[in-house]
Amino acid sequence: MTYQDGLNRNILISRLQSFFVSLLFFMPIWYAFERQFASPSTLAAIYAITYLVSVILELPTGALADIFGRKRMVLIGYFIQGASWIFISQSQNMWWLWIGYSIFQIGGTLVSGANTALLYDTMKELKKEQLFSSVQGKNELFYRVGITLAAFAGGYIFLFNKGLPYILVGIATILAGIATWFMVEPHIDSEKFTLKNYIKQTKIGFQELWKTPYTRDLSIYYISVGGITWYYLFFLLIVFMTDVGFTPVERGWISAVNSILVGVIAVIVTRYKLLSRKAAYVYFPVVMCIGFFLAPLLTNWSATISLFLVYLVSITRFAFLDQYTNEEFDSKYRATAISSLNMAISIVYFLLSFLMNPILTRWGSGWVMFALGILTCLTTVPSVIILLEKHSRT
Repeated sequence: MTYQDGLNRNILISRLQSFFVSLLFFMPIWYAFERQFASPSTLAAIYAITYLVSVILELPTGALADIFGRKRMVLIGYFIQGASWIFISQSQNMWWLWIGYSIFQIGGTLVSGANTALLYDTMKELKKEQLFSSVQGKNELFYRVGITLAAFAGGYIFLFNKGLPYILVGIATILAGIATWFMVEPHIDSEKFTLKNYIKQTKIGFQELWKTPYTRDLSIYYISVGGITWYYLFFLLIVFMTDVGFTPVERGWISAVNSILVGVIAVIVTRYKLLSRKAAYVYFPVVMCIGFFLAPLLTNWSATISLFLVYLVSITRFAFLDQYTNEEFDSKYRATAISSLNMAISIVYFLLSFLMNPILTRWGSGWVMFALGILTCLTTVPSVIILLEKHSRT
């Protein structure tokens, strides 16, 4: 098999990765499972504090991926993540959650920047980097199919055995790591590992985020959208569904339907280029505001409107905005730059977890959603106005 064949195989394997990591069987039930061991406010603290691991490790692991190879870091990361889910499945008290999520974050930082950089540089070597968004859209469809099946089945599996959904997620994540073994590393400029080169790699990769006025403003916009929607996706989504009154099986059905709808929309929009760059920038804050502000006003099944809208922007961020940011980063420092963005998003998530906790405790998740709408107006809306007014490429 030639190197060119290996690069083409990378694209196919990326779809396998997307499918395996999408098998989140615990998605509709994690809140019910983990509430056995900790209160909602304690759970929020566990997720926020263990996320500090991401903040600490994002930059150094991104630099390691740029120097040692993205494939190697992604493979190790998936194996660590898989082990963490199996560990959490055996939880006896909240300390198991503390340890399990800390381990998960270590694996996550190894994967986060390196995996995107690996795929983008594959496309770049094939001279098809302009199709990155389209490939991501197709991968998103595979992800949506997997998460739909897992979300649908997760509620029923939970009724059979409460820890089994986590075990199955762990196995699926390890399978993603095994699939990664068969990828090839794109030929990028790499340097021999020394402490000096490592520090240089980290510094220059971080500087990629503001090397021009456009990349600076785009990075601020990306962090604003990513930080707010990641808090919703990683924590608030299932809490809101639970507070509204949906059962584990109903949460599974709602998650499944939302997942497949978002996957289909992402493929159609990216394939037929239905959104210009300017329209895509505007789309995120508009839909976020509508979804967040509606949340406390909707009850029962009408709440699915808000759930779907915010879920839509949370997921399509990866298809649209990753394309725009990757276009701005040098291949040699891409994983470090992407890890820098993820680090910033982790910091936003950490801050939101504590800032929103009093609202969650006193008024519930619906008003947390409303507060996120206000935050969107104060951060994302001004950042998109700056992008549209100051930079002609939009």
